[in-house]
Amino acid sequence: MNDYTKGILSGASLILCFFIFVSAKSQMKHLGKIVVDSIVVQDAPKMEWANGFGNDIGNHVHQGMQTSDGGYIGVGNSSVNTNNSNMLIVKTDAQGQLEWQKFIGGKRSDETVATVCEDAQGHFYIGGSMQVKGEQESAIIKLSAEGEIIWKRIYPHPRADAIEGITLTGDGHLLATGYSNSADHGAVFLAMDGKGLLMKLDLAGNVIWETILESIPQGMMAYEHPEGYAVGGTILKNLNAEDEWAENHDYCMVVTDPNGKELWSRNFGGPKSEHCYDFARTSNGGYVFAGHTRSYGVINWDYLLMKVDAEGNEAWHSIFGQPRGYDPRYIHDEAYGVKETSDGGFAIIGGSGDEHPYSAAGHAMGPSDLWLAYLVKTDSLGNKEWESVYGERSGHNAGEYMDVTDDGGFIIFSDSDTYGTMKNNSFGFIKLK
Repeated sequence: MNDYTKGILSGASLILCFFIFVSAKSQMKHLGKIVVDSIVVQDAPKMEWANGFGNDIGNHVHQGMQTSDGGYIGVGNSSVNTNNSNMLIVKTDAQGQLEWQKFIGGKRSDETVATVCEDAQGHFYIGGSMQVKGEQESAIIKLSAEGEIIWKRIYPHPRADAIEGITLTGDGHLLATGYSNSADHGAVFLAMDGKGLLMKLDLAGNVIWETILESIPQGMMAYEHPEGYAVGGTILKNLNAEDEWAENHDYCMVVTDPNGKELWSRNFGGPKSEHCYDFARTSNGGYVFAGHTRSYGVINWDYLLMKVDAEGNEAWHSIFGQPRGYDPRYIHDEAYGVKETSDGGFAIIGGSGDEHPYSAAGHAMGPSDLWLAYLVKTDSLGNKEWESVYGERSGHNAGEYMDVTDDGGFIIFSDSDTYGTMKNNSFGFIKLK
């Protein structure tokens, strides 16, 4: 075979390969989301173990983290009867075996924990609310590594108030945010009639300064900022909307000076509603919001991950939803936690399921009305690298929060009725490899 003939055949081969590629690409396009999901799920981490904790009446986890000893801690509330709840804190070892769990509160009062952080000595600071003389008041409790109460502090404000987020500052203090002056007793997620609360405290729980934020009704988390501190949350933007969930809310970041004086605020979102449930500082000095939205062409509620810089400029936003491909008119994809990963990307967690008289089947991970933990991993620009759902077909496991673990995996905290031996919902701990 001469070189001329070889050239003709090589050219023909290239043309043939091109048409095969185009044909395959066209077929993949027609297959659409099914093809993409089959690739994405293969890259997602597998479940290593799962366990559940609490009591037989009913438990709901709100936040959690990996601890300095390699174990895990989850915080939230537990029912003591049909009308009241107590704080519940659960600590496990690295294999998910219970080390201790602690209930805090009375039989006829309401207490709940929304947030937890750990200091360099292995002590835990839990923030939430406690009932005092019939009033819901902000509360922070310091626990030893073994779960013993070191101190308990109540921070009273007008009407109902609560702590939603606690972080440690670089100068060795606590930064706490939440809300005050709300008529909504028992609110854990959104208290839109309140006033934002920001406090700096020493590690003994003494207030260094306190600020009522006028630009935001509720802070979810607060972190250091080049100008002082940044608080992330949700703002009520339209009191007269016909649909209170469709057009009323935006993401919001408020920046204060080092003494808590409000300097400026920025709102983010589309023409409809955005609910912020987590807010975190990123390694490049920016901030990331996590929650869900009905804007940006979303049919129902989908995840909204949004990155902003320190000056309050949006860098990008990404929408995620429908991991099982059911009718988007009925599926809620509700995000509650976000963490930056070691490669500079992000992981966002929440739950996916439906709350309507609609029910559909066909996905390997169960029907539409089964709630599952829904985890999405992105690169540093918010592009999806993989997604997957976790739980059991025998019951619900809606994701409530997560952390990136030291071994490169993830720990998911879920509202579970399948893990553990409780007769009602438990704190679900799901470890991913």
